[in-house]
Amino acid sequence: RQVDDAAADDEVAADDEDADARDGGDTGGDESFNVTLYITAENSGGLLASVTAYIAAAKMQITAANVKVDQKEHIADMTISVMIRNAEDLEDLVRKIKSIHGVLEVRR
Repeated sequence: RQVDDAAADDEVAADDEDADARDGGDTGGDESFNVTLYITAENSGGLLASVTAYIAAAKMQITAANVKVDQKEHIADMTISVMIRNAEDLEDLVRKIKSIHGVLEVRR
């Protein structure tokens, strides 16, 4: 299921910004940088809401989101790009997402 029709374009742009941030390039003049997280989880009701609730609670901006569900395997693959202020915030967000019941993997 597609959450954002422009997610593919946004993810390409997000990856470019992410590369710029790693290379010390321009990140738009602010202190935040864009990070794309790849989440694999057991498909269950409220999964997307749980993930986005943690992001919202951390006052992070979602720049792109895409969810694909394998109905046979009952697995959801989520790609979410967020604006992160620093590495500690990223580590904290990843730790919280991993704590959600049914989350199998969180990658960057």
